[in-house]
Amino acid sequence: MNNLRKSSTMLIIQIVLSIITSLILLLSGTPLIIVFIAPAIVIVCLLSSYFKEKKSDKKAGKIVDNFNNYFNSAEWRKKYADYIQNYKFEKANPKGMKYDLKKRYRKTIFGFLIFCETIIVIFTCYILFSVADDTKNRVSSFIFLLLIGTIIFYSGMTLIIRPVKNFYRENYDFSTIENSYKNGKIMTYKKSGINIGRDYTIIYDEKRIFPIKNINIQYVERSLVRRKTYYNGDFTKDKYFNKLYIKTYMWEYTVELNEYQIETAINYLRKEIL
Repeated sequence: MNNLRKSSTMLIIQIVLSIITSLILLLSGTPLIIVFIAPAIVIVCLLSSYFKEKKSDKKAGKIVDNFNNYFNSAEWRKKYADYIQNYKFEKANPKGMKYDLKKRYRKTIFGFLIFCETIIVIFTCYILFSVADDTKNRVSSFIFLLLIGTIIFYSGMTLIIRPVKNFYRENYDFSTIENSYKNGKIMTYKKSGINIGRDYTIIYDEKRIFPIKNINIQYVERSLVRRKTYYNGDFTKDKYFNKLYIKTYMWEYTVELNEYQIETAINYLRKEIL
């Protein structure tokens, strides 16, 4: 509601500014076709964006109202029962928490980097055999460009695991976290994940890793997060995310999982932790 009021205020301000601009252009002797048509186009675009957002907000209200009803329905409960029957938690790599986290982060970009590396090699080979005039130049050029591609590849891999490095710079009791992590119940979804251990619950996304002491968890629930997208101040679209919400005595955390993983995490945390 506050966002809509804010949009309404900005809409009025922008329309007023467009009218003032038209008057200034008119007084300066600008042709009438420019004075009236240009601001009219701007106002139509502003109104279109406003009513598009208003319609989306109205639809969002219905989605939120039906949110809990959907997950409490007999149809969804049947789907979840079928899902959990064959579901198995992931296990941490025996080499340790740091290695396991790095591997999970790298997995999100490994395929893309391999694809880019392959394209570079194929393109390089094509260029070299088309331009280079002897075998020696072709081989030396190929080795040089392959080296550049490899550097780019490993730079990308290093960049993607930065959250792990930042995590290990924090002042945590890593020995306790490590022991909890290695036997924890792990679930991953896209670029996010959760490890529910005996003493700690670890959640992560593409930017951060958060260790949560289980004794500090007050309650957990399902959360529907709506994210709006704007371009040059105009509403374009919205998107919904299913997230697990964790409330502690001091902080609140969310992690994106699929709808079945969230239910599994809630049940496990309530049963084993809470």
